[in-house]
Amino acid sequence: PVLMDAKSATGFVAPALLFLGAAVFAPFIEETWFRGTLLPAFSAVLKRPVWGIVLTSLIFASLHQTGFPSWLPLASIGAMGAMLTYQTKSLVPAMVMHGLHNGVTLILAILLS
Repeated sequence: PVLMDAKSATGFVAPALLFLGAAVFAPFIEETWFRGTLLPAFSAVLKRPVWGIVLTSLIFASLHQTGFPSWLPLASIGAMGAMLTYQTKSLVPAMVMHGLHNGVTLILAILLS
């Protein structure tokens, strides 16, 4: 949905706000929720971090409104964020990776439309 908004946006303000939301706010909120809250909770309940990574990645993918065909790529992005968080014990690397992914995707969508 955001890519469709980006493609139809005119001027500077709307694309800039879309970029800010997709590359800054969404990664901050989503990584805080999925990797900061759900990952440790699921890892503790399921007794193994790998199952927490898998489960949070699948939930992350399923909550994006892009349809079933994009679930595997989105789950992969979620798994990378979860592994970064687990390995570094920090949300910052996952937020940066997520923001770069979203930002580059959005810029390419705007430039190629």
